[in-house]
Amino acid sequence: MMPIEYPVREEIQRTKEAVLQTALPRRRLSRPGLRTVFGRCAPVLLISFGIYLFLLGFCLMLERSPRSPLIVLLLYPLTYYSFYFLSFRMERENGVIELKQSFKYAFHYLICLRMLYFSVLTVYLNLLLITACGFDGNNFISLAAAGTSAQILSALFSLILYEKTGSIRCSAVLPAVWIIACIVLLRYSEHVNRLLMEIIPLSLHIIVAVGSLAAFLLYTGKVELKNAYDF
Repeated sequence: MMPIEYPVREEIQRTKEAVLQTALPRRRLSRPGLRTVFGRCAPVLLISFGIYLFLLGFCLMLERSPRSPLIVLLLYPLTYYSFYFLSFRMERENGVIELKQSFKYAFHYLICLRMLYFSVLTVYLNLLLITACGFDGNNFISLAAAGTSAQILSALFSLILYEKTGSIRCSAVLPAVWIIACIVLLRYSEHVNRLLMEIIPLSLHIIVAVGSLAAFLLYTGKVELKNAYDF
């Protein structure tokens, strides 16, 4: 009976590395385009835009009152959350999630890019909500920065919850808590307005808003480095 010779551990490791270098691409793939990121979300975009127009019309009918800043902050993340939940539901019903999970880009990376792009879009759209309520000057900037921080952080936390749990149901807690908190604070609207418009410096509002966006970008970059591509 002839003895069987097995390769040494170092030779096995060199063979593995050679196979991996041959199989994996030698350069990083470019970021996915908008068509890949948003996929079949066009109907959801239209629905979310309709919800935004409804909120804008509500702000146009809203008389300037001590409660106006809190009402604007209450409405700020709603367009984002409408798109977030409706896009997931549409993809699940149409089997698009399973399709995207077969792409060369990791599914969670596509979700991060999609919500980052939509968050930036809604930040600009929501500025019209503040304008519709008649705010200007430093009050406009303070409210816009506070609303932007709230929206970006809400988006970031919703993505982190989805990453940890694999389900959007846990993310539903965030808008519920936000709405309840704003409704409760309406009872103390004068004190909250004074805190937002007078006590907290304008520079701090801007720093928090920029920091929130930077945190979102860093998180997306982290996801990209961790699992941007599925092979």
